[in-house]
Amino acid sequence: MSLPMLESMNPVRALAGAASAKPPVRMAFLFVPNGVHMQEWKPSATGADHDLPRILKPLSPVKRDLCVLSGLTQDKGRSNGDGPGDHARCAGVFLTGVQPLKSEGSEIRAGVSVDQFAAQKIGHKTRFASLELGTERGRQSGKCDSGYSCAYSNNVSWRDGATPMAKETNPRLVFERLFGNGPKSERNESLARRQRYQKSILDFVLEDARSLTGRSAATTARNSTSTWLPFARLSSASSGLKAKAPRSRVCSRGSGSRKACRTATRNISV
Repeated sequence: MSLPMLESMNPVRALAGAASAKPPVRMAFLFVPNGVHMQEWKPSATGADHDLPRILKPLSPVKRDLCVLSGLTQDKGRSNGDGPGDHARCAGVFLTGVQPLKSEGSEIRAGVSVDQFAAQKIGHKTRFASLELGTERGRQSGKCDSGYSCAYSNNVSWRDGATPMAKETNPRLVFERLFGNGPKSERNESLARRQRYQKSILDFVLEDARSLTGRSAATTARNSTSTWLPFARLSSASSGLKAKAPRSRVCSRGSGSRKACRTATRNISV
C-alpha cells in the first residue's frame, strides 16, 4: 500500500540532490475506438493563446503544457486493397503503424507497438515496464471483423508482430498488482485471506502506518502520515466489511384494502 512521500523514503543520493532522484517520465496511450468529433476537438489556431474547443475545455488551466497534434492519419489503417475491416485495422495499426495481416486463423501479424518499444528501452526505471488496462477483455481468437482476427480488434499493445499484450480488466487485480507486496504466492495468500474476511488491503496497513508515525523523526513526515490516515480509514470503511443496505419495504396486498408490509434488510459486500 502506498504512503505519502516522506523524507525518510529518499535514498542518500536523492537527499544529496543527485540527478537520479528525478522521477521517471510517464507515458500513457488511451484508445478511443469510436473517435471524437473533430470540430470540437481540434483547436482553431496554433500556439497557447487561444481558447480550447469544447471537448478539451476542462484542460484550460494546463493548456500551456498541452500539445494537440493533428495530421497524423495512419495510412496503414486504410484498406490498401484489403477490403472491409476498418475496426480491426484501426486498433491494430494505432500504436504499431503496421498494416495488420488479414487473417482469422493462428497466423497474425502486426508490429511492435510504441508503448512496448518504450518499455524495452526505459521500462527498467519503473516497478512495471508497462501496464495494459482495458474495460472489456474481448476475444483473442476467431474472426471479429470482415476476415480479421479478433486479436486485432481487441488489442492495441503488441510485444512483437505476433504477440498482443493481454490487458487486465479487473480493477481489484490491478490494485493488487500495484500495491500488493511480496512474491506472487504471498500476494495470492493475502488476497484470499482478505476476501475471506471481506477486508480491504487498507485494513492490514493501518496499524503499520500508526507505528511509522511514532518512529518518523521528521515533523513533516508525522504531519503527512496523520493527514493520510483519516483518508485511509475512510477508504477502508468504504471497501471493507459487510454493511447493511438501506432498509426497504416489501409490500404485498392482503385481504381488503389494507396492505401487509414487511421490512427487509440484506447484507452487501463492496
